[in-house]
Amino acid sequence: MLNILEILEGKVLDPSVRDQARIMPDFEEKFDKLQALILNEQRYSSHYRKYLLQEASTTSDFPILFGNVLERQLLAKYTLAKPDWRSYIGVGTQKDFRASGQEIIGIFGLRGRLPKVVVRGEYKQDKEVGEGKVSIRLSNFGRLFGLAWQTILADHELGAFKGVGGDLVEAALVTEFFEATSLIAAAAGPHASLYGAPITHPIDGASVTNKGTLKLSGASGAANLGTTVSLMRQQVDTDGNPIMIVGFELVVPPTLEIDMLKILRAISVPSDTEGRAISVIRQMSITGHVNEYLP
Repeated sequence: MLNILEILEGKVLDPSVRDQARIMPDFEEKFDKLQALILNEQRYSSHYRKYLLQEASTTSDFPILFGNVLERQLLAKYTLAKPDWRSYIGVGTQKDFRASGQEIIGIFGLRGRLPKVVVRGEYKQDKEVGEGKVSIRLSNFGRLFGLAWQTILADHELGAFKGVGGDLVEAALVTEFFEATSLIAAAAGPHASLYGAPITHPIDGASVTNKGTLKLSGASGAANLGTTVSLMRQQVDTDGNPIMIVGFELVVPPTLEIDMLKILRAISVPSDTEGRAISVIRQMSITGHVNEYLP
């Protein structure tokens, strides 16, 4: 087994069951047969199925095939879940596990309005490109659960361990949910690194001042939400252009779910001649979300 220093020096770990499967002759055919046998799609008797499984387990390909069966079953359950938080927190792919992390480079300064050029005139370089970078460091999360493949196969009829795969998938989903939420919120409320007053933008170094906190609950909740939307639409980029915001994502803890729904789903009245309140929040393209991990 390689240690972390050997990995950082460029050596690789032992190939996964998926990588080993790629070089196995007739893998898909063998995989389909073993999966059908494990799921007992042919409805063999328990004794005959046990005999076939014991015979299959003596082959050298069995660990790789069985590992891929388990991996695909777990992956299928994982991909079926569509966590709500992914609609308001960006998700990407990174494979750099070094302690320094992977550096993400960003450039800015070319989005300003273009100067007018006369016919056959000179195009001038009137802008300098700025750049900045951030480092993204990865962390490992996991759990080891010891269960022999014989136990899984023998448990086919009893079903005591039937939910183990689903439990592991659920553990992965709630861990991602919690860690993603921890990026935007702390125990006391909004995360200071994002909503402090002021904060420094990691790419262009601009000072961003928080406009304060307005309550969503109470009679002034709708007005406060409208004020927040107005303040966000007043933002400009480094070139002075207004930031075009197509839609907003409103994320609240469970305690504010009713207040959020009252505001976002309020009936819009075209006139207040009879003293009725006018609600225009529904026209602001705001999508509501409830995050159970928010304080």
